Amino acid sequence: MGCIVCATESLRTYMSIDAAWPSEDVKEPDADQYPLSASAVKKFKRCPMSFKLRYLDGHDGTKGSSKYAELGSAVHEAIERVLLEDTINSLKEQPNQLRELMLGEYRQIDPDIPDDSFNTGLECLEVAARYTAMQSVDEFNGVERDFEYALARPDIDHGFHGIMDVNTDSEVWDWKTGKNVYEEDEIIQGMIYAMGFMDEFGHPPDKVRFVYLQKELERVIEPTDENWQKMLDYVRDVVQAKQSGEFPADPDDGKCHFCGFQGFCPDTPNGAGALEWNHI
Repeated sequence: MGCIVCATESLRTYMSIDAAWPSEDVKEPDADQYPLSASAVKKFKRCPMSFKLRYLDGHDGTKGSSKYAELGSAVHEAIERVLLEDTINSLKEQPNQLRELMLGEYRQIDPDIPDDSFNTGLECLEVAARYTAMQSVDEFNGVERDFEYALARPDIDHGFHGIMDVNTDSEVWDWKTGKNVYEEDEIIQGMIYAMGFMDEFGHPPDKVRFVYLQKELERVIEPTDENWQKMLDYVRDVVQAKQSGEFPADPDDGKCHFCGFQGFCPDTPNGAGALEWNHI
């Protein structure tokens, strides 16, 4: 592949974060309430009906993403296994060894995906190894660290959860094995993860890095008031829909073609529960 991640696109609008990070709004999650993930909020943004079918009705879907999910899981697991065993300083001193360790772990995982996807995973790990080796951080504070918290606001009283792929004392990294880049999705995930970081460590991260391994691209989200408010707007829409019970479909040829919930959706030609009937 080409040179290591060489293009950095940053959504930087430095503003005061005093108003953006009201720590008094954070509380322990409600045990009776299923917390929202960044993926769930992003799915609602694309199509409220697909959110309902996946996260409220419990449909797993039928097409489209299985091999990509397998690829992403295998790449993440290979990186996790290596980074959990070594400090970043020792890895940076031997970047070739870092590469071989990641590739070796990946081959042991042996994901059940086609050869072309398997090779894509190898290429992704080549980039991840070079990216990790060139970073100017002293140590990792966590790898694949779970977080869960809840906001206690008049308009949003809801829990959130996620997994930070890598966190240092001042940053969160998230590995992306897909090619698509959506700025709004980065803001949603970046701010949900930034608050998870703050709940864990008592201060917001300086930045959340999204590393697109197939594109050799890094993009950065910073915890600004503007980004925080944008994320809250998206989450508020989800909360209001759950309260009203209204989840309109948003039919679009581009989205619907790749949607795994077509057979359950009332607004697609073969929808209105067609797949449910076929399974009876």
